[in-house]
Amino acid sequence: MVQVAEETHGGIVLRPYPKSRAGVRTVPLLGFRLAPLRELHAATDDPDPRTLVFRDRVGRPLRRSNFRRRIWLPSLVRAGLLGQVVNTGSHRFRATWPDREGVEWSAEFTTEREPVACVAAKAVGGMRFHDLRHAYATWLVTDGVRSTWCSGSWGTSRRRRR
Repeated sequence: MVQVAEETHGGIVLRPYPKSRAGVRTVPLLGFRLAPLRELHAATDDPDPRTLVFRDRVGRPLRRSNFRRRIWLPSLVRAGLLGQVVNTGSHRFRATWPDREGVEWSAEFTTEREPVACVAAKAVGGMRFHDLRHAYATWLVTDGVRSTWCSGSWGTSRRRRR
């Protein structure tokens, strides 16, 4: 990590350092993730190591709320982890999603984008972005990486016993 984007009430401030020493770390990436990151880096007009991975269409940092609304929730819908979108025929898509009381709702649409946006906006539940941190740590441990190394690379100050 070369810089961090800190979200404040007045906007987003880029800082050349994390908020604590625990934020200075190397996080291993799985091989299949390196190629897309290299392509992203090579495709920029200014190949700079400070180029943001998560950015808006014009290269500015994404606000957490925009990332959740525009990228995260639609990704959960497309992955089948939040509601459901089914192609029911030529230019016909059915969206289904649960509300807070567990009641399932549905609607019909003519493009794939519309039901994804509908479910992303109305469905309750789904994974949090932070859950990926735990999933990745589990993946590393399953692949034989020591759990003590994982907790250290995550910036965890101590392991909790259960």
